[in-house]
Amino acid sequence: MKIIKKITIVLIIIIAGFVIFRDNLLKTFVEQQGSSLLNTALVIEEFNSDLLERTLNIKNIHIANLIGFQDKDAFTLNNIHLEINKKGKTIIVEKLNINNISLYLEQKNNRVNLYEIYNYLDNKHKSKQETSDDKKPTKHSTNKKEEYIVLIKYLSITNMNVRINSELIKEKIQIPDIIIYDLKAPLSKVSAKLMKIILDKMKKNIQKAGIDFGKKELKKTVIKKLKEKVNELIGDDAKKILKGFGLGF
Repeated sequence: MKIIKKITIVLIIIIAGFVIFRDNLLKTFVEQQGSSLLNTALVIEEFNSDLLERTLNIKNIHIANLIGFQDKDAFTLNNIHLEINKKGKTIIVEKLNINNISLYLEQKNNRVNLYEIYNYLDNKHKSKQETSDDKKPTKHSTNKKEEYIVLIKYLSITNMNVRINSELIKEKIQIPDIIIYDLKAPLSKVSAKLMKIILDKMKKNIQKAGIDFGKKELKKTVIKKLKEKVNELIGDDAKKILKGFGLGF
């Protein structure tokens, strides 16, 4: 009996060690891939996988701000939950829930942090698209190697907000939830596609709020906001005098 107990304890230690080691390897891999994808450091605080349940939980993800900006993070994700299956060359994600995303849009001089990340991601996505088009197999091609396809049956991105910190604009905007069914992409492109969905949604909603996305556009918005503020502070008579000097508001 003592031998059986000892063997059982050893097996439990081995299994626990395997789970921890595997999760640490996966965590490191995701951090490296995410950092390369966004061109800035990605750090994960908690990473837990369950082989039996085929689930993956990632908590407290921090995407570092670009050098030269004030905020520590460009954006944070509180929780990602996946339920995964596999069928042939297709990785089926039954559910992907991304919850509590905070984005920090910061302007410093003529730079906007999320604009730079978005542009880098967009250019990388286009570059990969062009490369994959060039490598499309021809009728006479003998290369039968196929990339895994990821099918996300249900994607939900909830509780998302963006805080704007520019020279004259200090606003926090709530972004509507995103629900998408049957999203499909090659394995190498699915992360970029998800990030583009999030940043595109942010872009559209800050534009709806009257704040354009980008360096030049943000400057125009700052000037517009300044004029609106001046209009509130000065009377009609003062406006007429200013117009006489070519400074119409």
